[in-house]
Amino acid sequence: YIGSAFATIIAESFLLLAYIYLSARYFHLLPFHKLIIKPIIACSLMGLFVYFFHEVNLIVVILVAMLIYFSLMFLVKGFSKEDIALMRSLLKKGKSD
Repeated sequence: YIGSAFATIIAESFLLLAYIYLSARYFHLLPFHKLIIKPIIACSLMGLFVYFFHEVNLIVVILVAMLIYFSLMFLVKGFSKEDIALMRSLLKKGKSD
């Protein structure tokens, strides 16, 4: 299983690089480094938590990992104002149902 997971990561990485190259060639280049650095930081720290606490109850690990990720995204200001407004509207819509 580890070999297939590693092969999948390599294949997806090549696809990502091809996507970035082609979109930069045919469209205007987005500032990927500005868009991706904050989620990478939050995801890395969340991944460390999951790695060290993988023997704990799976539901607990998932819930705490979600809390860690969203908390870190708020701390590093990884969400735009539009993202926050969308989350608030989704929460309000969920409460009214």
